[in-house]
Amino acid sequence: MRILFWCEIFLPHVGGVEILVSQLAQALVREGHACAILTNRHALDLPDKEMHHGAEIHRIDFVQTLQSRDPRRLHHLCQQVKKIREDFAPDLHHFFLAGPLVMLLQMTNRAPALPVVTTLQTPLDTVLQGGASTLRLLRESALIIAANRVLLEGIPSAVPETAGKMHLLPNSVHSPTIPPCELPWDPPVLLCLGRLAPEKGFDVALHALALLPEHWSHVRMMVVGEGTERSNLETLCRKLGLSGRVHFHGGVPNDEVPAMVNQSTLVLLPSRWQEPFGIVCLEAAVMQRAVVASRVGGVPEVVEEGVSGLLVEPENPEELASAIASLLDDPVKLRAMGEQASQLAEARFGYRSYLEKHLQWYREASGATPPIHTSVL
Repeated sequence: MRILFWCEIFLPHVGGVEILVSQLAQALVREGHACAILTNRHALDLPDKEMHHGAEIHRIDFVQTLQSRDPRRLHHLCQQVKKIREDFAPDLHHFFLAGPLVMLLQMTNRAPALPVVTTLQTPLDTVLQGGASTLRLLRESALIIAANRVLLEGIPSAVPETAGKMHLLPNSVHSPTIPPCELPWDPPVLLCLGRLAPEKGFDVALHALALLPEHWSHVRMMVVGEGTERSNLETLCRKLGLSGRVHFHGGVPNDEVPAMVNQSTLVLLPSRWQEPFGIVCLEAAVMQRAVVASRVGGVPEVVEEGVSGLLVEPENPEELASAIASLLDDPVKLRAMGEQASQLAEARFGYRSYLEKHLQWYREASGATPPIHTSVL
């Protein structure tokens, strides 16, 4: 089977969707399928085309073209995408819904139109506020994959045409290539992993670190990731007197994430937005690390309260600090939570099942009749 993925941004930018698309494409290639990834060029020094573990990456300047409002540039870009499609000859499109790239899919998926599988990885409100192009995509998709139950139940309520083609599939991650190591205690290390963006709430984690009881004043924090908030977070560290206790590591390739998690005692997910899933919780679990996470979005479907981690209200550094301290005060419980998290991750979010469900749904979608459009290009 030949699958053309549509992803708003892709590696080397690191985020949950980028990791999911990368790992899924790699797994499909290993199974003998062909994959290509069409994405926006988010940095000018990235090549138009390159290979990524056997999958083609095609980068286009769609956002810049839209901003130019130049119909000639848009026509040229559409022809470029049509050429990519003709050369790759996909059996279907797999669209990861997140932004304006949906308009380009609809402008170019013509004569003949191919079936579209859509994965929803954004909060329900964001999906429903996506405008006419997003609603049209949902209505015309052969099959829709929801990362959590909020999306699974909320989309058909708002868009009745999607009833009967929604499927729940929580995210998954590849099994790590290194074993988990013992939890470090000299000193204990808290890990914040992800994009340094306001919605991730890493500022809340810094405030929580400053609020830990005196007997945990030696606890360190490692922040792994890059983003626009780094300067603000570093400034906040200095204001809180935490400069000697917080290390900003910068971004790492996805295959180095397990090694980062191995250096931690406890993983934090202090998000203030409605995380559709919270892939960091799984990345922690497969390395036998418990998490303290915000009770938002799909996170409670991943973290079993009191079993694999603790859930706290977002924007509440006092509650976050209390939860962290309660686990650090009980090393036996913390270790047991990490082991439980690993077992639950394998049972509920195993990658083999995740891959096989995609293949099943690709086969079903390929047999579906896509909507017919008249080409205007």
